[in-house]
Amino acid sequence: MHSTLGAIAHPTRVVGSDGYPFDDFRREYRMSVTKIRLHQPSFRSRVLHAYNSTCAICRLHHSQLLDAAHILPDVHPRGAPVVPNGITLCKLHHAAFDRNLLGIRPDFVVEIRSELLREIDGPMLQHDIKEMNGTQLVLPRERASHPDRAGLEDRYEEFQKAK
Repeated sequence: MHSTLGAIAHPTRVVGSDGYPFDDFRREYRMSVTKIRLHQPSFRSRVLHAYNSTCAICRLHHSQLLDAAHILPDVHPRGAPVVPNGITLCKLHHAAFDRNLLGIRPDFVVEIRSELLREIDGPMLQHDIKEMNGTQLVLPRERASHPDRAGLEDRYEEFQKAK
């Protein structure tokens, strides 16, 4: 008796070049209601302009790879969508900042979590994260656009607690 465990013959099944049947990946749609922050495009534009479309940490100049990161989030009582509550960060540094893998001290110095500094991984972690430890933020020319130190202090305390 010959058995092919779990194999079912489907003479009409179409198999893709990856070996998976097309019907295993049905397209399904569902309606949803989404809350959109209407101020976000304006906030992004003003923050990127203040920072000359440059990541404040790594100095990347490609605006399509940059975000306007909130120092204090929208839900925070002081999380207003104003330039001093924003920093232009590349997408990698923004994600690291939001997840408290990277902190920014109130004196505008970048700090990387110690466990990441000890970790050995590929070149992206080494060059794009670990080597940023201790670097000074690139600040906007206008002092009024500099990051709010009180907001950075609150956010840095959150970073320290996440360690």
